[in-house]
Amino acid sequence: MSLLSALIYNLRIYKVAKPLYGGIGHVLTLHRVVQQLEENRLTWSRNLEITAGYLEETVNYFINNNYDIISLDEMHHRLTEQKTLAKKFVVFTFDDGYEDNFIWAYPIFKKHNLPFAIYITKALIENQLKCWWYDVEDILLCYNNITLGELNLETKTKKQKELAYLKIRHLIIHTPFETGYAFYNALMAKYPPCKSYSNWKPMSKDQLAILNDDALVTLGAHTVNHFSLSKLQLAEATFEVLESKTYLEHLLQKPIEHFSYPYGSADEAGAREFEIVKETGFITATTTRRANIFKDHKNNLYALPRLPLIETPKEKMFFKMSLSGFLPAYLNTCKRVVTL
Repeated sequence: MSLLSALIYNLRIYKVAKPLYGGIGHVLTLHRVVQQLEENRLTWSRNLEITAGYLEETVNYFINNNYDIISLDEMHHRLTEQKTLAKKFVVFTFDDGYEDNFIWAYPIFKKHNLPFAIYITKALIENQLKCWWYDVEDILLCYNNITLGELNLETKTKKQKELAYLKIRHLIIHTPFETGYAFYNALMAKYPPCKSYSNWKPMSKDQLAILNDDALVTLGAHTVNHFSLSKLQLAEATFEVLESKTYLEHLLQKPIEHFSYPYGSADEAGAREFEIVKETGFITATTTRRANIFKDHKNNLYALPRLPLIETPKEKMFFKMSLSGFLPAYLNTCKRVVTL
């Protein structure tokens, strides 16, 4: 946490951005919900997890601040049909389809009678997903040196492991697809993890069926294999989007109308991917661009931004600064409607 950020936060300077950059609502990005957070983890993968206590604290924050907590369908309606909006809204969305969403998150929303959404990755539900983000963490926590091809990383200290994670992450998802996943497969072959530190499990189809029968829950698509779509050829990217929709519609026997891009930054999903999703028949799609929702997003329904919910002191501060619009304005060079 920088001194300037702390000053802006503690003096509430960030609130000056709210009238112009606060928007009409927010979509939140979550992944996993756990009982407690473990300290011996790496930042990027550990930040995919929040405690059930923090989730409920966040839900109560929005209730106490007079927000409407709404579904993706309702957000779509408000953007495309509703002329005036009396209250701000927030949408809770979870990516991937982990079992802990059912065990820990679902009871919280059920208790408050509030809607939420889960974007399902087909390979996760079918127990075929390669969660490289957790595999890389496991490898780095198990080994003190990583040597592969021209890559030679000293990974003895926590700081070295954190830096190595970022370098490996870049090599996997910010390079051509074949290159990135060939490297990942070679890494797994040479350095098999000694244990799993994340203890993740996929949601079962029985659990998915229970959620499917609950009107509070929206189930959306999140591709087949959780690849970075922009790194795929057109036909492969189209397959990832279309097959994820077709699979879920067959499994759940209902239309699947909402989509979330894996990763979702400007380097991972752009104009080509937005068009694929639109042509596939979805009515909304969410990215990971950090920004708020504005009425003008009715013209950008396939590039909706989200705010990450991360349980660290720094990110809790950034979350409040994001709700006001201060941090998104800074990150997006004062653009309100963030697409490309």
